[in-house]
Amino acid sequence: MEADVRLAGSSVMTPWQFGGLNSTLTQFIGGFNVAVDGRLQIITAGFPYTAPIIARDVWNHYAVLYKFPSQTFDIYINGFLVAADKPFFTPQTVFARGDFATFDTPNGNDKGYIDNFQIGVVNAPPQRIP
Repeated sequence: MEADVRLAGSSVMTPWQFGGLNSTLTQFIGGFNVAVDGRLQIITAGFPYTAPIIARDVWNHYAVLYKFPSQTFDIYINGFLVAADKPFFTPQTVFARGDFATFDTPNGNDKGYIDNFQIGVVNAPPQRIP
């Protein structure tokens, strides 16, 4: 699953999310949340955080590569691997939906933009196309 995403800065910034769900749309496979300070919160057991790596007001290319045989996923940002072999949040055999959402509570006023959203079967890590 991959897309180009731009989240605008705002006066009341909130976290946002890019993840995948199962066929009943009730359980996350994996992905990430982005905290207001730019840290990734990996959607896996324990919800670990990374260092701040996401800037607002710029377009970034995000990709989550779900590896169903190993029940793990990788996260790429602008073609760079930032998280590898993270276990699925819940064991799954089917991908059903991608999720891009801003959490505009309390009273957030973020604006998010998404382009070139793709879901497909790949045999290699996703590559950014200029």
